[in-house]
Amino acid sequence: MYAIPSLPIRVTANILPAIVVGDYLYIDGGEINFLDNGTFRHLPDNATYSIDLRASWNNRSVTINPIKKDISSLNYVSLWKDPTSKAFYSYGGEVTRALPPDQLPPIPPNAIWKFNADGNSGSWSQVSMASNSIFPSLVRPAGGVGAYGDGLGLLLGGYATSISSLESRSYQGLVPTPGMLSYNMSSGVWANNSATDFSTYGTAILGQMQYVPNFGEQGLFVVVGGQTANRVSWQDRGSNLLPFRNIYIYDPASASWHNQTASGSIPNPRDRFCSVGVQGENGTYEVFIYGGHVAPTEGQNIASKTDEDVARNLALDEVFVLSLPGFNWQKANYTATHPRIAHSCNLVGKRQMAVIGGVNPATRNDSDQITTPDVWTNGIGIFDLSAMQWTDRYNANADNYTTPAAVRGWYRQNGRYPSQWDDPRVRAYFVRDATPNNSTSGSTNASRGDRPTESGKSSNTPAIVGGVVGGIAALALLGAGLWFFFRRRRRSYQQARSHKPDSPAAEIDGCDKVPSGATYQSAQLDPKAELAAGDSIPLSSSKKPRADVYDQPAVEVENNSRFELHG
Repeated sequence: MYAIPSLPIRVTANILPAIVVGDYLYIDGGEINFLDNGTFRHLPDNATYSIDLRASWNNRSVTINPIKKDISSLNYVSLWKDPTSKAFYSYGGEVTRALPPDQLPPIPPNAIWKFNADGNSGSWSQVSMASNSIFPSLVRPAGGVGAYGDGLGLLLGGYATSISSLESRSYQGLVPTPGMLSYNMSSGVWANNSATDFSTYGTAILGQMQYVPNFGEQGLFVVVGGQTANRVSWQDRGSNLLPFRNIYIYDPASASWHNQTASGSIPNPRDRFCSVGVQGENGTYEVFIYGGHVAPTEGQNIASKTDEDVARNLALDEVFVLSLPGFNWQKANYTATHPRIAHSCNLVGKRQMAVIGGVNPATRNDSDQITTPDVWTNGIGIFDLSAMQWTDRYNANADNYTTPAAVRGWYRQNGRYPSQWDDPRVRAYFVRDATPNNSTSGSTNASRGDRPTESGKSSNTPAIVGGVVGGIAALALLGAGLWFFFRRRRRSYQQARSHKPDSPAAEIDGCDKVPSGATYQSAQLDPKAELAAGDSIPLSSSKKPRADVYDQPAVEVENNSRFELHG
C-alpha cells in the first residue's frame, strides 16, 4: 500500500462527501489520484479532513487538516448533520473501485457511523441499534439521493452491488434499491417507506435532495434530477434521466409525494451533480445545482466517448438556481470551461458555495479523466451565490445572502407563485394566505362592505339590492361552476399523472424478476408490514394513492401582480 501524499500535490480527488458542522467544513474519504515518483497512483483516501471557516482563505492558502480515521471509507455515502450536537452521521456507500479486485478492502458490516466533531479533531464511532430495529433487514445502498432536516436523515433509492454490503455479495452488476429510508436522529428509529409515488418502481439514483425548512408543517424535501430504473439492474447509459422541469416534493409530516412544474431556464437532464440550499429574502428559498454529466449510450459510466459526448458534458459546466415558491429556474451567466462530476457542494459562510473535488467528464477515457490535473488548486472552487460568479476565495466576512438579481427580476415581473399549480396540496404548502377572498398572487383587495355616502352616513339600500341580484347570479354561477369543475377534474388528473417518472420495464423475460438473494428496500408494501415487533415509524404511513393526490382540478393563479424582493 502506498502512502497518501499531502493534498497540494494531488492531481485530482473525487467522490468526496463533505458537510459543514459548526465553524468547520469536513471532508470524508473519497479517492485520490497523484504521482508517486513519476508513477500515477489511484487510491482510496481513508481519512477525514477539516477546514476552518472562521477566517478567510483562498484555494492556494487554505489549511486542510487531516484527522485520523480508523474505520473503512466508502464511496457514494450520505452525510446527515445531527441537529442537537456538533456531529454528523454517515450511511450507505460501497467499497472503492480504485484498487484491483484482489486488493479491495474487506466489505464492512452494514452500520451507521457518527463523527463527533471538535474543530481540527474528532472521532468516529458506530451507532448501536435497538434490538427491535428494522436496520438489520436493510441492504446498504450506494448512490442514493440523501438529505437531512428537522432531525431526520433521508436516503431515497440507490443501488446495491457485490461490494456495497455483505448482504449483496452475490449480486451481479448494479441492482437498484427502491424505497425511502429514514433515520430519526433523536430516537434512533429507522423507517423503510415505499417510494412508488415518486417513480414507477420507487427507484432513484444519483440525483439531489434538499430540505426546505420554511414551507409545510415540518418542512419539505425537494428532489431534482438523477435517474430512475427498474428493480432488476441498472447501468448508466444516459437514459431514464429525470427532467428538471418536474420538481418532486416529499412531505415528512404525511409521508406523501407531490410535484410541481417549474418554469424558466430549465437545466438539461443529468446525474452526478451537486446542490446547496439557502434561505432567500421575503420567505423565498433557493436551491442551486452545479455540474453533472450524461453517460454515453454504450454505458461507460464516467468519461465521454465521442465528440458529441465531449461537447455535451462540457456544456454541463453550469450553475442553475431554483427559487421557491415561484418554482422558477435561472442560469448563471459564464462560459463553460471546467465541467465536473463526483464532487460535493456545501454552503459556507453566509453566501458562498464551496465545491470540493471532482473529475472532468469531458475527457475521452477514464485514464485521462483521473490523470488530468484539476484546474482548481486543491480541488476547491468557490461560487458567490448572490453575485452568481466564480472565485477562488472564501470570505468569512461576506455580506448576508441576497437573492440573485435574475431571480428578483422574475418575481417582480411574474408575481410570487407559478401561473398554475399542478396539485392543490402543493399550493397549500407554499401559499401563505390561501383564504378564498384573497388573490394567490399576494395582492390584497379592499373591503366590499357598506361604504359611507357623500354625507358620511352608511346606506343599507345597496346591500339589499346587491343581495337579491347576487343571489340570482350565484345560482347561475353554481351551475356553470359544477360543469367546469368536473370537466377540468378529468383533464387535470391526466396532466398530473404525466409527471410521475416512468422507470423502464424490467429487461429479463419482459417481467420484473428479483435477483436471487435480493432483498428490496420497500417492494411497494405497506411500511408497517416491514417493521419488527415493537418498532415504529417516525413518519406517517397513512398515505393516499398518488391518484387521490391529483383528483382535483389544477389551481390557476389569476393575478400575476408583481412581487417585490428587497434589493
